[in-house]
Amino acid sequence: MEEKTDIKNVNHAIKMLKYAIDNVINSDTFFISENIATVYNMIHDDLIISEILKDYLNSGKTLEDFHEHSGITRQLDLQLPTNVDSRIIYLLLLIEKITKDDLNYVSYVNQVYGRTSYEKKFRSDILRSTFRYMVEIIDNHFEAEKENKNEIKKENLSITINHNGGVSKGNIYNFQSTIENITANQSDSLVMEVIDQIKNDEIDLNGKEEEVNQLIKALVVELNSPDEKNKPNKINNIATSLMKFGNQVLLQSVSKVIVDERWILEVGKAIMGL
Repeated sequence: MEEKTDIKNVNHAIKMLKYAIDNVINSDTFFISENIATVYNMIHDDLIISEILKDYLNSGKTLEDFHEHSGITRQLDLQLPTNVDSRIIYLLLLIEKITKDDLNYVSYVNQVYGRTSYEKKFRSDILRSTFRYMVEIIDNHFEAEKENKNEIKKENLSITINHNGGVSKGNIYNFQSTIENITANQSDSLVMEVIDQIKNDEIDLNGKEEEVNQLIKALVVELNSPDEKNKPNKINNIATSLMKFGNQVLLQSVSKVIVDERWILEVGKAIMGL
């Protein structure tokens, strides 16, 4: 008899994982290692979540596959993949090291960026973005499975990734999903996060909400586009246009969510009128 899992239990497990991830993203730095450990334990101890992410957990990779030490400065040369599946594997290996006390989170940030003051940047650029990819992939995986069903076959719980090719220092994994192919849902999620931040900051857009929404969507598309031609000018034009609707306060609000260095650079230029 084939083993099945109640869809309600799947929904609950995913919801609890999202809560735990949210606690990491919004955590005080002092407690972030404990919150990371909660996510790690949930991923490994929850029978449903561990089954869903089984292929990622059994990749056969190590954290050292993603970086190397500089013999002079001891700073890490992080080879962050531009491939979604690879980045998720990196994140899972990282939180495992932190949870097992093999790695101090703040010290690791210092090794990657050269200064601990960049912790929030690391959290946004790496933790939040990669967790977002992971959650979106899980949601997409079960979207069809959940429809008009009360149970899911155990064999259909796991997300299968393509383990083609190996990795050498500085190379990118050859897995199936790439950041260049980010789904529309992921982009929409980021746009909504920016819009929610603007609302939370109580910025008066003077009835121009739709225009601002379209500019934010254009920004997210541009940042994710693999085409680098004229990218700085396009981002600068978006920043300058947003300035017209909310002055630099609006740009600062957007920058609380979008911390990409290319955006931050053009925000500075827009504020200075360059």
